[in-house]
Amino acid sequence: MSVEWVRGLGKVVLGLSLLVSSVCAQAQISFMDDAGQTLTLATPAKRIVSLAPHITELLYFVGAESSIVGVSEFSDFPEAAKKLPIVGRHDNVDFERLLRLKPDAVIVWGRGSANAKVDQMKALGLRVIYSDPQTLSNIADNMQWMSQLAGTEVAAQPQIESWRNRLSVLSGISAEPKAELSVFYQVWDRPLMTINRQQLISQGIQLCGGRNIFADLPLLTPTVSTEAVVRANPDLIVFSKNTAGNANWAGPWLRWKKVKAVAHQQIIELPPDLLVRSGPRILDGLEKLCASMDKARVAP
Repeated sequence: MSVEWVRGLGKVVLGLSLLVSSVCAQAQISFMDDAGQTLTLATPAKRIVSLAPHITELLYFVGAESSIVGVSEFSDFPEAAKKLPIVGRHDNVDFERLLRLKPDAVIVWGRGSANAKVDQMKALGLRVIYSDPQTLSNIADNMQWMSQLAGTEVAAQPQIESWRNRLSVLSGISAEPKAELSVFYQVWDRPLMTINRQQLISQGIQLCGGRNIFADLPLLTPTVSTEAVVRANPDLIVFSKNTAGNANWAGPWLRWKKVKAVAHQQIIELPPDLLVRSGPRILDGLEKLCASMDKARVAP
């Protein structure tokens, strides 16, 4: 066996080794979640548990439905999600049921998930990933990394780009000069609760050419008084009441006839899941909100 032949064989082996390493590196999945942690997986996740309704919707949107093995309570869209095993909700997890599902990824809601529960998941060796979109464009970012996680990135890309384009069009239309409307968004009636500027709905109000009258309050969902709303005298009152509730949220405002929203009959109700959830359907909600605000601008 000649020295030249051995050297040649060594080069071939080295080349094959580098090729295999390159292919493996390309096959790896790497992305950053909403907690700022970088995750690297050798292969896509095949068994994913979603612990928030918006996460479930996003996973379905990017075509990852075959990988979802468990969901949180209230994961009711699309219809198929209702058939999946429920492992609890964002703040209360049935760990026995969760472990039986043998997930290779558990996606939790950043702000909504109780830290003790998340810590317990990590202690059990579960891979915990955070979803907590802070802006409308962050929702598309979530779509992107969820498609990577599930291995559906190529198939999902046109859908994601279409969503981004739809947001861009909506932002462009809303950027056209128009009269600013002051808006009170009611989250709950007893106690009376609203939102500050950090909430996605508030960003939507601004996108539609409005001003959230309680944007500067420090809490994400602060409690306010009826008198504070009356003093702010909003042009529009918006609420997204759970359809299961029987309370008449509009009724109590009707006696405040000097409030502009009441005087001009600009009290509107929008479907809660379209605005409250930071999922793909939020654009449907914002289109309805912008249309309602445009009507309010031309109301007598």
